[in-house]
Order: sequence, then structure tokens, then C-alpha cells
Amino acid sequence: MNLRQFAFLADENIHPDVTAYWRGHGLDIVSVKEVGLMASDDVVILRRAKAENRLVLTMTAISAL
Repeated sequence: MNLRQFAFLADENIHPDVTAYWRGHGLDIVSVKEVGLMASDDVVILRRAKAENRLVLTMTAISAL
């Protein structure tokens, strides 16, 4: 499995340096800050990720399943 075959949406608790590092190594990754979703509810973030076929990268449990 190659991580480059996936697209990611990094939650606000993922440090921008981590996002920049992975982007610099060829991953398709955007942060919630970059797409205007800072402080959004989990449901909003999940809907955005689903609409764009992205996996959510987070450090917390998401309770909105």
C-alpha cells in the first residue's frame, strides 16, 4: 500500500509542519484551516472529507459516525 494513493484532510490538531512535511513528500493533503473549516463540528469535517474522497487525519476520536 502506498500512502500517495490516498487524499487526506488534516484536522486542526495536526501541526501545520506535519501537513507541510507530507505534502513535500508527495501526499495530497490539505488542512481544515486551508479549506476554511477551523473550529467546525466533526460532522462538517467528515462531510467535506467524504465529498472529496479524503481520509481524515486527526489526533482525536471523531464521535459523529
